[in-house]
Amino acid sequence: MAELDAESAAAHLDLPTIVIGGQSDRITPPAAAARLVELIPHAALHLLDRCGHQGPLEAGDRVNAVILSAAQSSS
Repeated sequence: MAELDAESAAAHLDLPTIVIGGQSDRITPPAAAARLVELIPHAALHLLDRCGHQGPLEAGDRVNAVILSAAQSSS
């Protein structure tokens, strides 16, 4: 499988972006999520405590709350 060059793509995003990650994520560690936020204009980082790589499965209510809050604040 080809590797995704997320850093190159990130700089071209021109819309509000939420990066949601888990504090215990070993696949995409918090430092990698923070790096994406540095590269994406208008991005916000939300790290979930006691959560790994599968946030929607591990902490669905908290993921939904972050998304809902962002949607409400942008309207």
